[in-house]
Amino acid sequence: MSTDISNAYNSDYIQRSSIFLKCGNKERVKVFVENESDKVFWWSILEPYQTIYNVEFDISDFVVDNKTQNGKSSILSKIEDSQLGRNLIVCLDSDLDELIDNFSCYSERIRRNKYIVTTYWYSMENVKCHPRNLRNLVTKLSLKINFPEDIDKYLEEISNELKEVYLYNLIFKEHHIGGFKLEDFSDILGAIQFDSVGLNIQKLHQKIGRWKLSHLILLDDTYRSELISMENKLFDSGFSSDCYWQIINGHFYQTNIVVPFLKFLVEKYRSEHLRQIYRRDDSAKEKEKMKLEYFFQTGTNIKGESIQKIIERELRLISTIPQCSALERIKSQIDNIYHGV
Repeated sequence: MSTDISNAYNSDYIQRSSIFLKCGNKERVKVFVENESDKVFWWSILEPYQTIYNVEFDISDFVVDNKTQNGKSSILSKIEDSQLGRNLIVCLDSDLDELIDNFSCYSERIRRNKYIVTTYWYSMENVKCHPRNLRNLVTKLSLKINFPEDIDKYLEEISNELKEVYLYNLIFKEHHIGGFKLEDFSDILGAIQFDSVGLNIQKLHQKIGRWKLSHLILLDDTYRSELISMENKLFDSGFSSDCYWQIINGHFYQTNIVVPFLKFLVEKYRSEHLRQIYRRDDSAKEKEKMKLEYFFQTGTNIKGESIQKIIERELRLISTIPQCSALERIKSQIDNIYHGV
């Protein structure tokens, strides 16, 4: 369901409509999110408030060239600050609006209006792909418990390796300088590869080195001097260099960093488990039965579906948000509106 937001549709209107919509003693709260798929994420956070408020979710669509569009720009372009209030709020991905001045034409508005709640980290994908959730997913798809690989360390290693090039990316965005395209960063992340022993950090290191050599004209002293300033700015906002994965474009983070690592771990431990089955003294028929039972237990018995596709599907289905700085910040924003529950 989507709603056409007119000027008459505001927080006061939502509050008054509670009487006519038989909400009982509960105060009605309308929450606009970017897409249908975002509702589960935001519901997992707002669900405790349902005991007092009648929380409803909606999206705002508009048509351009006969195509329906929604998302962050759709909502913020159609709803005015005067329409927002405790009964009508907006929940969005943060992107870089709270880190980079004038990242978008809505940056200042997002920072100023308490009824615009954001993920704090770049997006929902960054929050959902928290190391704790990733560890649980590896166990779910392989049945391997207490595996030695440290997902936190992996993300820290990637973040620190990307540190300099990521800071340049932000500096160029803040100054609205061309030359560092979104595709450049995606291409760099594409160098994240795994061999038989794990992450091949050298390939990523070499890719970054080649990018820097081909962009020397951009990396002059003018912007090099701003690296420390930008790093300090991020640190003051709660992001040290070993957790830059939290503020990397969420789609890139999931596609280029999370999925390859999970695929490496899941395939490693599935192969290990299957080898143990094949080494048993049981009959071929019994071994086949054990293998099919393993596929069933891990939810991977769907013929023709690759491990990568299964991982991508499972990531979309994540609804649990572990305790983290993003969750603390989101709850703080919501409590600032409703003063706790």
